[in-house]
Amino acid sequence: GGTVLVSNMQTERTLDKKFIHLNTSVPGSWIGMIQVVEYLRAFFVGRQGWSYLNANAIISGAFGLFKKSMVIRAGGYETKTIGEDMELLLRMQSYCLSQKEEYEVNLLPMPVCWTETPPDLRSLGNQRARWSQGLVDCLWKHKRMLFRPWSGMIGMVGLPYFLFFEVIAAPLEIIGYFFSIFGIALGVLSWDVVISFLCATVVFGCVLNLGAVVIDQFTFQKYKKSSDILKLVAGSVLEHFGFRQLHLYWRVKGIFEWFDGKHEWGKIK
Repeated sequence: GGTVLVSNMQTERTLDKKFIHLNTSVPGSWIGMIQVVEYLRAFFVGRQGWSYLNANAIISGAFGLFKKSMVIRAGGYETKTIGEDMELLLRMQSYCLSQKEEYEVNLLPMPVCWTETPPDLRSLGNQRARWSQGLVDCLWKHKRMLFRPWSGMIGMVGLPYFLFFEVIAAPLEIIGYFFSIFGIALGVLSWDVVISFLCATVVFGCVLNLGAVVIDQFTFQKYKKSSDILKLVAGSVLEHFGFRQLHLYWRVKGIFEWFDGKHEWGKIK
């Protein structure tokens, strides 16, 4: 798998001719800054860590290279899934593990692919809800791998993590917000306790985000301008105020849509 980072396609005119070029600077909008930080964290912290543990559950559909003979033996791409990149990788790993064949899943840390991200909240919400649908769909299709010793690290650690911390955690966190409000209103919880927990989670999240930014600066320096660095720092903090709560809503929406039978990607701007 290749590491994917965020770009913006810009249309310009020169001598009455229109052309499009790749702009790899950090967008100035808050939604753009946050998405760049998300991608840095996902690839430099998340997926690199899963690769080290041999528990990588997904190779990004934007840039992946597979051994053709293995893809064919595992059954090829599934046409009735909305997370075909994750589903294919899980199915190939399941095949190899059940047949006791040696295999490797590697992630190239050098950013070799740039992707355009949704520019507005509506498009982003649709994308994230569908990501959530795809995750639940893949976990359901490959539930036989969960907590099974024969499935190795991917079944004992990787998939349980996605189940508990990506699927179940989203509705639980929303419930936690409501219980905190009710607890304060009823006098069961104090403001000091709630604010302390919120501060701890925000600080922890910021450390993860800034860690990904630091990794980029010490390795590939894909973002070199001081303005870009400032935007990345701002995005690392802003993600936790408003955006995170919206993202929770989109994730839960996607989960309920999957249970409601909506299994399609549709169109994303």
